[in-house]
Amino acid sequence: MERDILKLVSEIEALLQSKNTPALRAYLGRLHPSDLAEIIEQLEPDVGARLLALSSAEDAAEALDEMDTPAQREVIASLSPPQIADILDEMPDDDLADLLADLEADQADRLLSLLDKDEARELKQLLSYPEDTAGGIMTTEFVWVAEDATAAQAIERIRKLAPDAEMVNYVYVLNGNHKLRGVLSLRELIVAPPDQVVRRFMQTGPVSVQVDDDQEDVARLAMHYDLLALPVVDADGRMLGIVTIDDLVDVIDEEAAEDLHGVAGGGHGPAVDEGVAASAWARVRLRLPWLLLLMVGDFLSANVIRSFSHVLETAVALAFFIPVLLDMGGNVGTQSLAMTVRGLATGELDHRDLWRILWRETRIGVVLGVICGGLIALIALLWQGNPSLGIVVGGAMLATLSLAAVLGTMVPMVFDRLGIDSAVASSPFITSAVDVAGLIIYFGIARSLLVALT
Repeated sequence: MERDILKLVSEIEALLQSKNTPALRAYLGRLHPSDLAEIIEQLEPDVGARLLALSSAEDAAEALDEMDTPAQREVIASLSPPQIADILDEMPDDDLADLLADLEADQADRLLSLLDKDEARELKQLLSYPEDTAGGIMTTEFVWVAEDATAAQAIERIRKLAPDAEMVNYVYVLNGNHKLRGVLSLRELIVAPPDQVVRRFMQTGPVSVQVDDDQEDVARLAMHYDLLALPVVDADGRMLGIVTIDDLVDVIDEEAAEDLHGVAGGGHGPAVDEGVAASAWARVRLRLPWLLLLMVGDFLSANVIRSFSHVLETAVALAFFIPVLLDMGGNVGTQSLAMTVRGLATGELDHRDLWRILWRETRIGVVLGVICGGLIALIALLWQGNPSLGIVVGGAMLATLSLAAVLGTMVPMVFDRLGIDSAVASSPFITSAVDVAGLIIYFGIARSLLVALT
């Protein structure tokens, strides 16, 4: 795909050099907005701004939304106020609010000044909600009808609202106080008798979320009920907006990325969110605390080895298997951690499943320990010809892998219950704990069989 984008960039540069504006405009009209966004990110900001200006306002709005934050800032700075205004008019409220939230304050104020007062007021309201809540990702552009309207009146109203609405799959039914009463599909509305009142055939008790609900919980709810959008209501049940499937997909992707960075010990924050655009110092600040925690674990491990130095002096062959033991324990712990964090993130697991999952992972750890322990015991036996060394190494491997599987499951679930980010905090803790415990187990078994080893 990268090769295709580079080819498109080359073709656009050729059209720019030819100064054939009609041909360039026609070429841009054939591009998908996502491809246009990727192309602009590889060009100078003023060139990218010109491409947006030559594209249709609708395509330009979608392309601008697809671009990363640094490119958005640079391109917007190169656009004239009328050009920006045309693009902003085509952006859904939720996407526009996200854009404004990512811009510098002076740049965001400049864009707000280009909007009419009512829209600017709505956007300021959206920006007042925390970005990781339902209110922070909702759009106020949705289709609704009154509960006492007839089917014919509802269809006529939809014709008026649909051009500005982000989604028309669901038609929400509100009462006189703007409270959510029900929901309709377009199919139900079309097949209903024209004079039938909406409240008689609407679906009552629609699934909804509170404006301050966490965005991850909103995404899980939509996945559970297979919904393309969820209505957002305030504490009194008044409908404020909807969260649509495109934003829910972004939430799932964002949470998965955070979990992945957390499992890797990288944390999450601006440096993660901005990807390659983040400064080196920002990435250092995110990674350093977890590396320091791992360093503490390494010192503890080194202290364990020092405490059992007399055992190593007696049976030097034990030192050969230390890296293998620690690496295998860390790998099993990370595997269990990744499965548990994924289950917590997707809602497949909750705290009631702790003992059931612990029992399952314990069995998995024991099976892995028996297989890997038996294999390394055989290697130790063939290498040194000492059955006792094989028992020590194989037994330590069995115990360490079983413990790693248990910790990889239990620690993230306990951290999650305590309100600690399980993805970020668990990995360094588990790695250090497995290393220290594995060494204690290893040398403990070795010391008990010290005579046989020598």
